[in-house]
Amino acid sequence: MLLIVKMLLSGLLLTSSVLFIVWLRQLKTKNAGIVDAWWAYNFTFLIVLFYFLTLGSSIRIFLLIAMVMFWSIRLGTYLLIRNSFHRNKEDIRYALLRKGYGKNANRNMLSFFLIQAFSNVLLSIPFLLVFIDQDSSVSFFEISGSTIWLVGFVGESVADKQLKSFKKESGNEGKVCQKGLWKYSRHPNYFFEWLIWVGFAVYALSSPFGWLALTSPISMYFLLNNVTGIPMLEKLAVLSKGEAYINYQKTTNAFFPWFRIK
Repeated sequence: MLLIVKMLLSGLLLTSSVLFIVWLRQLKTKNAGIVDAWWAYNFTFLIVLFYFLTLGSSIRIFLLIAMVMFWSIRLGTYLLIRNSFHRNKEDIRYALLRKGYGKNANRNMLSFFLIQAFSNVLLSIPFLLVFIDQDSSVSFFEISGSTIWLVGFVGESVADKQLKSFKKESGNEGKVCQKGLWKYSRHPNYFFEWLIWVGFAVYALSSPFGWLALTSPISMYFLLNNVTGIPMLEKLAVLSKGEAYINYQKTTNAFFPWFRIK
């Protein structure tokens, strides 16, 4: 129990410190969108920290480290590059958030950043369970979890690439991407992101108290579908794309990929 508390507190101190520095940076740039990239990078920092706190040396642990780092660095770098296109203009989601905060924008934005740091630690519960488990054997759960993770990782990468390519094509400004995976889901990147967390949770199920790992995909599903993900993006998409996006909503599932409604 003492080790668990130490890992959680150390993780929160680390993630909060990283995002506090990022908050200081956005005070100068007035572009809070950079938090998305560093939220993703924080999981690499956490997985390295957990390793040094436990010094586990099993294949089970090293496979998890590789999974987390590949996903974290790929997503963080993608978001960092995307954010660079807003160098002189803040991502509209954060611009609206800043406007809503009013005169207390800087203070409230700091609270928002620190909540993201807390979410890093909360979502890392599957990693924590694996690291404190003394059993080094690889079971059905690890094989299944890594397979689900791989499907999610590839799917999210493909969805991001398809959307990026669509936006780069001339004449597509203001249009709705309905190519590739975007034909079957309005937010396939979010679906596969959630699937990655399902994979992490399944991977940890064989550990003691492994059922606690399910809190991560449940939390991620709730956040994506009800808080920070789909609701805001849908509103902004309707405002910017109008009838074209409303028709897209009528024919295409929001989250789970499925055949289109004719």
